[in-house]
Amino acid sequence: MAGFSYLASHAFIAFALSAVSGGGAGLVLMPVLGLLLRPEGVPVALSISTAVSSVSCILLFFRNIRWHVVLHFVPPALPAAWVGLLLLRQLEPAYLNLLLGLFLISNLPLVLRRQREIETVPQAGNIAWLPVVGTLAGFESGFTGAVGLLFNRFYHRLGLNKQEIVATRAANDVLLHLVKVVLYVSYGMLDRATLTAGVAMMVIAGNQIVTKDRIGVHYSWESSEIKMAFYWRQHRVALEVEKPFEIEVRHAVKLKNGTSPNSEAVQQKSYNILHVSAFNGIYITHANSPDT
Repeated sequence: MAGFSYLASHAFIAFALSAVSGGGAGLVLMPVLGLLLRPEGVPVALSISTAVSSVSCILLFFRNIRWHVVLHFVPPALPAAWVGLLLLRQLEPAYLNLLLGLFLISNLPLVLRRQREIETVPQAGNIAWLPVVGTLAGFESGFTGAVGLLFNRFYHRLGLNKQEIVATRAANDVLLHLVKVVLYVSYGMLDRATLTAGVAMMVIAGNQIVTKDRIGVHYSWESSEIKMAFYWRQHRVALEVEKPFEIEVRHAVKLKNGTSPNSEAVQQKSYNILHVSAFNGIYITHANSPDT
């Protein structure tokens, strides 16, 4: 149990770093997982947790995803991940430990070197290399459970800025990791300890989604009406049911310089209300005043 508590603390730090750097959570977690699981269970647990972490990055930076990169990267990465998984099943644990250690060491120069300004102007022909990069990344991910930081420089060469790298890589990774989890299960590589570690890290990653995106739910039930509100970033969606039969669905967007969306006195930029009434029918109203 102490080992999994240690894993949870590392997972919180790892996924926080991954959300702003575009990767690296697997590199932080791999040594800890190696102490808790069989060598072949490490990639499985990483895939479960990293899929949820990638969803967090997608929610934060969805508008920054470059879908043409995803379309060139993912199709060759998926079969390559399957090949990496087949190799993982064939290796003896001692050799697997050695190769996972070499993978970690190979990423150290990318972590420790001083950051230099990287040219972000797209170069002709770089996009043509994306299927090759996807194949290599998919194989590496299927075998180790992580991609590491090796390919981040290539994203820079495509002309992507930091937010676009985080978002696009997350879109690539979430598809890749979900397919890998299905493959790991179909090949019987998911035991109880691996599932526990994966779920523990998944919960940590899911908690970060709630914290970063300011997700919340409010519910109240009075004698004459029922209210339920859902908060996400600057959005607030509220459902009100009044007697006699009257339903209001209200969507509000708060000002960027406003206070917490959970506050009832927060200033709103605009809100739309859908009314469903037994007497007046269905209609929509718009307003720009504060929602108090």
